[in-house]
Amino acid sequence: MYNVDEVQVLSILFEDEQIQWLETDGFSRKAILYKTFFHSVKPNDIITINVTATNLRLGTGGFDIVTAPHSISNSSSLKGHIMKLRYTPLQHSISAIDSPESQYYSFFKNLNKEQSHLEKQFILLAELHSMLPVIWGVVKEVSSSSNMIFIIDDQAALPLAVSHHMQKLHQDNQVSSITIGQAFGGTYEATTLQNALLFAKHYLQADLIIIGVGPGGVGTGTKFGFTGLQQANWANTVGAMNGVPVWIPRISFAEKRSRHYGISHHTLTSLFHFTYAPSLLPFPPLKDKQEKKIKKQISEMEDSHRTIVSHQFKWSKENKTENLLEAALTHYDDHILSMGKSAQEDPSFFLAAVQSTLTSLGRTE
Repeated sequence: MYNVDEVQVLSILFEDEQIQWLETDGFSRKAILYKTFFHSVKPNDIITINVTATNLRLGTGGFDIVTAPHSISNSSSLKGHIMKLRYTPLQHSISAIDSPESQYYSFFKNLNKEQSHLEKQFILLAELHSMLPVIWGVVKEVSSSSNMIFIIDDQAALPLAVSHHMQKLHQDNQVSSITIGQAFGGTYEATTLQNALLFAKHYLQADLIIIGVGPGGVGTGTKFGFTGLQQANWANTVGAMNGVPVWIPRISFAEKRSRHYGISHHTLTSLFHFTYAPSLLPFPPLKDKQEKKIKKQISEMEDSHRTIVSHQFKWSKENKTENLLEAALTHYDDHILSMGKSAQEDPSFFLAAVQSTLTSLGRTE
């Protein structure tokens, strides 16, 4: 299904170099315009919008998307020759860090043997977009001088500019992003995860590297039908490059859906069915009943899915994660919801992000 319609712009709600958020007179009454494709519009302009998500009553995607202002002009000058959104009406060229015209191309051409791997560095894997601001807040609290590189894969939203979280994080000069695959709009663009990792570690000298996605992940309720399955590919790549994949286990004791209660099947399925690199999963301090529940879930998966590698499950007994979560949320100073729940409503989900971040920074016992 593909639905479009025409609306009038009432006001400009927000504008920066990449996007406009518009108030309109129809459908969701809110639309986003990407300046990568179109010039800015002004109040009273008539625009064509994609209203498919609005008609489907989607959550994360419940706004409209400008597909054309009625006066078209060339919105950006040609740069680079690597195409994103290839073979779609919105394909456009970008200058990838690893393409021949890039100023960074010589870095990749001159990599020595030591620079071709990750030298045992911990690489943090974040399945959900809502984990990213929590990671940032923890780093600001415990290691404020550390620089962070967020590598954004193309398994959810493709334009990074749609992310309110990354818009805020980019205001920190110690944060950079690299969009890979068909995702676009990061501080840097890369064709592959492998090159993004090498660039983040050896060129940008990142203290913490995070692999994640934009907003709008997909879940179908089937065993293998969810975008979080990509975590296994991230972990396998990190392990093959001599890094250590550190997962944020997706845990919740506020979830009503059984497949996500305790430790989510998204974590267990990705880890036990498709991950061949030894991985580290830190857990925050939990109530005895909660810890027993998760250990039982893990044990059942280990018994039914024998793998050729052993993963490490690290159970913290430190009592500082709750205070660190509160400090992280204070640093971020904006709403963070995951699956519609706040840290007060589903603390274990957020505490897991805190614990894995501490582990990746080497700040745990």
